[in-house]
Amino acid sequence: MLGAAAHSDSVAAVAIYEPLVIGVGGGDDIARIGAAMQQVGAAAADGRILDSVHAFLPGSCTDNEIAALEETPFYEQWAGGIPALLRFLQQDMSYEGPRSTDPEALGQVAAPVLLLRGEQTLLGTFFADVERYVAQHVVDARVRELPGVGHFAPLLEPEPIAKELISFFESARKVQRARVVVPPHAEAARGYSALSSPRPADGPCWPWTPIGRTASAIESPRSCMSTQIVTMVRPSPTGSKIVRR
Repeated sequence: MLGAAAHSDSVAAVAIYEPLVIGVGGGDDIARIGAAMQQVGAAAADGRILDSVHAFLPGSCTDNEIAALEETPFYEQWAGGIPALLRFLQQDMSYEGPRSTDPEALGQVAAPVLLLRGEQTLLGTFFADVERYVAQHVVDARVRELPGVGHFAPLLEPEPIAKELISFFESARKVQRARVVVPPHAEAARGYSALSSPRPADGPCWPWTPIGRTASAIESPRSCMSTQIVTMVRPSPTGSKIVRR
C-alpha cells in the first residue's frame, strides 16, 4: 500500500500495524524471527503444516497471546497459507530490484501514514526501529503505541486499534473535504459549498470513501509482512474499485 500511495493520488491515507522492513531493526529481534522461520520451514518440509504454525508464533507472540490464540480456530485457518508464505519469502529474498520501502520511494508518499505498535509486542524494539525508519522518510507520519496489547492485537484486541483508525481516517477525511473546490456556478445552482458539499460538482462520487482492508502478507516482507493495513482511497468518477491481491 505504501507503493500505491507513492505512485497514485487515489490513496488518501494509510494505516499500518507493526510493519516489517527487512534490513531495518535490532539484531536480536531479527535473529528471533529467523530462528522461528527456520522451524516453520522444517516443519512444513516434513508435511507438518499445523506444527509450522505453532513454530511461527513464538517468534512474534507473547505467551498470553499464544494461549489466547489456542482458544480460537486460528491455527487451522492459518495453516493453509504456510506453503504460499514460504514460497513468497524465498522469491522475495532473492529479489534485488527497487522496493516500495526504499527511502526515495517512501519520500513520494504524500498521504498521511499512521504507524501503530502494541506496547506488549514481543519484537517491540524491532517494530519501533521500523516505524522510526518509515516515519523519517514519508511526508506525513504519525506514530502511536497502544498500551496493553501485542502483535496479534488486530485479532485478539481490535477495539483500541479500531479507535485509532476511526480517529485517523476521520481526521484525514476532514482535511480532504476542506480541499474540495466547487465551481461557483455549481455552488449557486446546487446550493453546495466547498466545505459542506457531499460530493464535488464535476463528478457523481463522494469526495473520499474509507475502505478497510487487512492482510497478513501484502507487498513484500520488506514492506509489511505479518502486518495489518487499512487504507482510505478516493473513488473514481465511475465509482470505487478495490483491487485485491
